[in-house]
Amino acid sequence: MVPVHPGVTGRPEAGTDRTSLCQVLTGYRSQLRRFQDLMADAQKKMRDLEGLIEGACRTYAQEPVYTYRCNGFIICGLNEWMEVTGVQTNQSAFNACMAYAKTGAVLAARQVEKRDGIYRSTWQDVDRINAQIAQAYAQLQDLRKQYEAAQRQYEEARAQAMELERRIADLESQGVFC
Repeated sequence: MVPVHPGVTGRPEAGTDRTSLCQVLTGYRSQLRRFQDLMADAQKKMRDLEGLIEGACRTYAQEPVYTYRCNGFIICGLNEWMEVTGVQTNQSAFNACMAYAKTGAVLAARQVEKRDGIYRSTWQDVDRINAQIAQAYAQLQDLRKQYEAAQRQYEEARAQAMELERRIADLESQGVFC
């Protein structure tokens, strides 16, 4: 049976206590490597999730780009309209989304409003953008849970590793080197 530090109570004769402490130190180092591997795995998972989160946040933060159109006559008054010609990123919505995903800050579902005076085909473009935003919002809920789980795994492994490093330093300060 290998003694556990602190409180190793080996027999004082023939250096048995020193051998037992060496076994404990070796065990600590082995456990430390395992927790460091867990930390690295959790960090990799968080980095992978951050890539997915960034893509989902870009979709969540979409804003339509409206372009003014006219039929080309000299007077456009009766024959003018707005058209969705693309999307751009709403930076404040993007930043709020990233903060939510990484820290759990508040994030509300959002929707782009339809502008007056535009044709129904443009409204369909806005509806499509709103559907993408809603899908990205739902995806972000799941990604946040996964990111939170990876953060917990990292913090737990980090706490264990710090405790093991403290114990290793304690044994080494007592002159136990193997």
